[in-house]
Amino acid sequence: MEQAFKDFTIRVILAVMNQKKCPILHPLIWLNPVNIESLTHGSTNTKAFQKLARKEPNFKTAITSLAKHYSDYIKYPSAATIMQCKEELESIGEGKWMGVFFDGLQRQPSI
Repeated sequence: MEQAFKDFTIRVILAVMNQKKCPILHPLIWLNPVNIESLTHGSTNTKAFQKLARKEPNFKTAITSLAKHYSDYIKYPSAATIMQCKEELESIGEGKWMGVFFDGLQRQPSI
């Protein structure tokens, strides 16, 4: 589950970062791995991830931290989880990714 959620997190971040090239329509379109134009199609996703990984060497570590803490937070919301995520990201010099974490929290569906 953790690896699947981490992979999903990467796909969502890539989709949001590439909004201008590939407008985000319905998730069934841009998350469909069969759709060659989607950011989740095997080759497109791999190329986009490799390009971002070259540009951002700590991206994989940052995503692992974001996915773990986001998953923890939605199960048991606490300020401590947010602070742990912030501290982990800052310790690798990637504090800028906290915006992604907060975006995810703000876009959570209401229950």
